[in-house]
Amino acid sequence: MNSMRTRYIVAMVIFLALICQQSRGAPLFIPPVILVMPDTYYPLSDILYMEGRADPYKQLQIRFEKSNALPLHLISHTNAQGEWTLAQHVPLEPGTWEVRIRTINDNQEPSSWSNPRIIKVVATGIVLGGI
Repeated sequence: MNSMRTRYIVAMVIFLALICQQSRGAPLFIPPVILVMPDTYYPLSDILYMEGRADPYKQLQIRFEKSNALPLHLISHTNAQGEWTLAQHVPLEPGTWEVRIRTINDNQEPSSWSNPRIIKVVATGIVLGGI
């Protein structure tokens, strides 16, 4: 019972803080949205294509994470409509990767990380004699 009441109070405080922020004319600083097409990536032959929406004219930090691998960080930017794209070869090891994105505001403060998107990376090809 006590934990339920605590969660309710925390939710109300966050809600009221957002209302106060919006009433002062400050934009709501929410995590960006990611769309990955397709969700299977072949790094030997494909270009990874991702797109999404966030606050207009912001820098984005893109983080690729996989267990037992170092994370990879990339940068992108949003346009006037808040749209962003990433279309490039990304050197990812085979396996299942999580991608998260966050925006950086004008004061260099990051938003929360977005919800993760899953990318399956598949290595194809035959290696003969180390070539």
